[in-house]
Amino acid sequence: MKRGNPNVVQEVSTIAAQLNLISVGMGIGLAVMGKGFTYPNNLAVVPLESLNYPTSFIFGWVKGERTPILDRMIEIVRELAK
Repeated sequence: MKRGNPNVVQEVSTIAAQLNLISVGMGIGLAVMGKGFTYPNNLAVVPLESLNYPTSFIFGWVKGERTPILDRMIEIVRELAK
């Protein structure tokens, strides 16, 4: 393996799975921070500051199931996305 090139051997679909793998010594990773997030006690967590990193988000809901609250949230997300 060349220096600087990660050796990706496993990918996960949830932050919980990622943090659990890291906590048992299976790699490192980047994760989002949020209120109420708890991290395994044996993890070193370092907040990254002053990053200029573009990212994309999606907003999803169950197809065909619309409510007035959901419609309002869709309106808010569309305004924020402009």
